[in-house]
Amino acid sequence: MTNTTQHIYTYPDEADEAFGARSGGPYADSSAPYAAEHERRRHITLVPVLGASGGYGASTFALHLTRTFNSWLYRVCIVDADFAKGGLDVLAGCEESEGLRWHNVKAPLGRIDAPDIGKDLVQWEEVPLLAYHAWEVAPPRWWEMKAVLDALALKHDVIILDCGQSIHPDMVRAWESMNAAVDVQPLLLFQLGALGITRCYSALRNWTDATAGKGFKTQTPVLFIAPARSAQMAKKRVGPMTEKEAEEYFETVILGRIPYKVANERHEKNGWGVAPTDYDYRTMIGVLIRAMAQMCIYNWEKPDEYDEERYGQWDPYDNYDSYSAFMEKEYLKELARQETEEQNAALAEDDSGEPMIQESAP
Repeated sequence: MTNTTQHIYTYPDEADEAFGARSGGPYADSSAPYAAEHERRRHITLVPVLGASGGYGASTFALHLTRTFNSWLYRVCIVDADFAKGGLDVLAGCEESEGLRWHNVKAPLGRIDAPDIGKDLVQWEEVPLLAYHAWEVAPPRWWEMKAVLDALALKHDVIILDCGQSIHPDMVRAWESMNAAVDVQPLLLFQLGALGITRCYSALRNWTDATAGKGFKTQTPVLFIAPARSAQMAKKRVGPMTEKEAEEYFETVILGRIPYKVANERHEKNGWGVAPTDYDYRTMIGVLIRAMAQMCIYNWEKPDEYDEERYGQWDPYDNYDSYSAFMEKEYLKELARQETEEQNAALAEDDSGEPMIQESAP
């Protein structure tokens, strides 16, 4: 299989600079006219998450990925781009929350004049989520997709796209038409069984056919081995290829094996939303975020927590080592906080496994 796209670990090149991708910082006046806002082309990183087959947990993984990006202080949002099925807000447990969804979006001129559309969307753990309900409305047109992504690109560094099993052709057209320098890093979940490898090959070929020669920059798809459907299968499953052989066959990187978690299955079955992102998940996703860091910090402003006396004057390009040290410190702090929450949640569960509702003292 021939792969002509670039590897994930590439650094910004002269083409990015020509588009103004490294100018950095959000617009000083977000209420300025639409055309004036886009005179400086922003850089936006799109992360489509796909499953080579149904039932691999791509949507669940996309939510864990979004949660981890947010804990690393990235300005991230998640968009339901599975226009065949949808229902991402149901999986996330926020289907009753107020906020815009795809069927509320109207962009007849291919643009949305909103200074911060993210605040109007459904808020899932303080992260904007744009859900799609396939049972209520037909898929949006490509110019509506473009308008939404352009509006989200004004205030976010990373947009996670839950794409189901394939990328919609209108979504690719929307990427090509965006008023921003687009960098696409696809993630694909598959299994090492014979059927899983066949479907993964087809998914990679379809991705190449859909994105080749388009007006945006796409990285080589990164693969993750999806968890088996049960703990027993996960222990006994033997595939025709090892991970190393699969990497050589697909000519790309397998970044990790997604751990099987009973909590994910239990939360989905009972409609409790997404289970806490535990240590195994955070460690694996952390490797991906470190690899993508250089792609995702074009538009960063100095965080309030950044100490210039300790880390040097704020410039994520000239002081990349200091920036990385700062991010690592913040990540470890968030990791400790989440582990404490997990321990408290475990103590609060009763013998039936259902979360206990604790009433606050009057």
